[in-house]
Amino acid sequence: MKKNKITLFGSTDLTLHIFNYLLKKGYNLNGVVTIKENISISYSKKKLKNVRFSNLSSIADKHNIPTFFYKNNTDNLNSFLNTSRTEVILLAGWFHNLPPKILNNIKICLGIHSSLLPQLKGHAPLNWAIINEFKKTGVSLFEISKNVDAGKIYARKEFIIKKTDYISDLIEKCKVATLDLLDKNLKQILEGSKKNSQWKKKESYGLNRIPDDSIIDWNLKANKIYDLIRASSRPYSGAFTFLNKKQVIIFKSKIAFKPLVYGKPGQIFVLQKKIYVKCNDFLLEILDAENIGGKQLIEELLKCNHERFK
Repeated sequence: MKKNKITLFGSTDLTLHIFNYLLKKGYNLNGVVTIKENISISYSKKKLKNVRFSNLSSIADKHNIPTFFYKNNTDNLNSFLNTSRTEVILLAGWFHNLPPKILNNIKICLGIHSSLLPQLKGHAPLNWAIINEFKKTGVSLFEISKNVDAGKIYARKEFIIKKTDYISDLIEKCKVATLDLLDKNLKQILEGSKKNSQWKKKESYGLNRIPDDSIIDWNLKANKIYDLIRASSRPYSGAFTFLNKKQVIIFKSKIAFKPLVYGKPGQIFVLQKKIYVKCNDFLLEILDAENIGGKQLIEELLKCNHERFK
């Protein structure tokens, strides 16, 4: 097999996972295009923190692989790709569209997306899958086009979303599924023998999420709050609420169907050294909570019987 020159685009733990895979399997990884930890992006006036950031530059340097930092500098990026004679682009953990100038100049442009395309195109697909109670999701290997996550789909790998899975669990499942996809399909694609497939599911889109989208509304049913906490948990900034005007970040919880408690949504109930919060229907037991400075709050919350989150 002719070893096509591959440039990897991305800046997350998934990108790093693929970087190590490509080296281990002997692919010709001849360039990395990445970004800084704080992202300038079109839908936000402020820079956003990439909470899954991995420093690809320092790791690429150890392997003598050239790195390019992208800052909407398309001409410089094009020069970098031309100099390295890139034949294949592989995107994973990337936050920008590829400019047409790049797409038109590269032989093969591939992307990894953490959903079963055409479902959940766009942003935060794993988070939205939990929030919307999907029973399964997965990873797709597809051809990059001018539209978001809209190119031809080469292959998909699905996995089950357990009711006990947190976002960190889905991230790990994605890593496993991604390497399985690459193992079974990348060589064929590079050789030109892999045909694309099409799935008939209706397309759907995920919009971007910001930390304030994870404010807890205690008037919702317990399962909806539980799902929000699972979707917002580490490595993300957590679902949060307020007690006496101080922020309480909740990373782990459990629905408690008993005992039956009458009270206002958001009211704290301490029983047998367990912390419960009244929701619209059932109680939610709080298992892991911190303040904004990262201090554990479980011991303090045990002293807050009958107080109210707002």
